[in-house]
Amino acid sequence: MLTLLTLTGLFTPAQAASIVHGDETSSLPQVVVLYAADADGYGYDFCSGTLIGPQVVVTAAHCVAAMEENVDAGMPNLWVLSGDSIYVENGVSEAVLATAWTAHPQYNDNTLTHDIGVIELPASAFSFDVMPVNKTALNNVHIGREYRYVGWGITSDNAEDSGIKRFADIPMYDFDSYFQYGADFDDGQNVCSGDSGGAVLEFHDLGWELSAVNSFVQGSCVDGITGGTRIDTHLAWLEQFTPVWSAEELAAEQDDTEEPDDTEEPDDTETPDDPEDTNLPDDPDDRDDADDVLDEDQDGGHRIHWSCATAPPSVFWGALGSLTLFARRRKTVR
Repeated sequence: MLTLLTLTGLFTPAQAASIVHGDETSSLPQVVVLYAADADGYGYDFCSGTLIGPQVVVTAAHCVAAMEENVDAGMPNLWVLSGDSIYVENGVSEAVLATAWTAHPQYNDNTLTHDIGVIELPASAFSFDVMPVNKTALNNVHIGREYRYVGWGITSDNAEDSGIKRFADIPMYDFDSYFQYGADFDDGQNVCSGDSGGAVLEFHDLGWELSAVNSFVQGSCVDGITGGTRIDTHLAWLEQFTPVWSAEELAAEQDDTEEPDDTEEPDDTETPDDPEDTNLPDDPDDRDDADDVLDEDQDGGHRIHWSCATAPPSVFWGALGSLTLFARRRKTVR
């Protein structure tokens, strides 16, 4: 079933349930959904992503491959949507058309190594801050810690209820040079199709940091092990597209850019002796350049042998309203 997208969401009854044994959320606006549409505005959601730079969303490389497949299939308009649901009015708060997308040059679609990609956006695309990223190498201390998995995917292996942002807190099971593995053997929480490219977040004193990008599920979505592509081992490649910040660096940069308060009234406020001299000095209205507009990557994908965490074959109808569609873009390789 296709949907006709509007800026206020898809006017279709909201689907029940949540990410596999997780919860719906309206927080973490940086975790976005990818939506492919034809020239008439009809389309479907297919992957998730995270805004890590003012004009860059990070996602899975297999989602970037899916973007190319969507274009070839007559769905040339690839939207990045923020909000919490594509099914309800006002569920989509902001919508931006992607301008370019790039998969990691060493991505292997058989082993899924280097399953990471970026989506580039126009300037000042979103009104919220970027997501900080983890810059600390993983080690055994991280095993057993809970990470927050966020995406817009389905809630079980055969479900068709993607398009709602959900999260689940899952302990780290293990890691290797490419992936961070999560498994919840007690509560059965997991990611599933449509969560590909979404966020694996770790909480610090200064807030959330992106630790990995959702890549695959080994086994069933209900009781399998999930793998996410590590951010810390791909920092140099990501920085070819955008500067990225840890939570500590972002907080320090924001502190450095705060301007002193120059709006104090002058000490000499006496009224001029000449009653006709009323041209008192104007008090300047100093205003800080407040909002750092930040955009991040997103992704789209297709189901692969390892039960890739991308969207199901069925799709949802929706209307693009008066938004301007963009022409087909050529994939770049870096």
